[in-house]
Amino acid sequence: YAVYNRHSDQEKEVIELVVCSTKRLQDHISHPSLYKALSHLPKRQLTILELHFLYRLTHKEIGQVLGISQQS
Repeated sequence: YAVYNRHSDQEKEVIELVVCSTKRLQDHISHPSLYKALSHLPKRQLTILELHFLYRLTHKEIGQVLGISQQS
């Protein structure tokens, strides 16, 4: 939350758009084994993959959105 408050209003709008989006990574996967593997990931890991692959966020940006360190 503290990281979120340091962003400008425009940055906050972008973060809200990304976090509140209904796009799912599984919607873009056609290979059955990969789809099944993604379905077994914890929600947090799947969210990180979605933020990276669907929204092209960097590791640093993902950390800011989720309120975690880049290393996490």
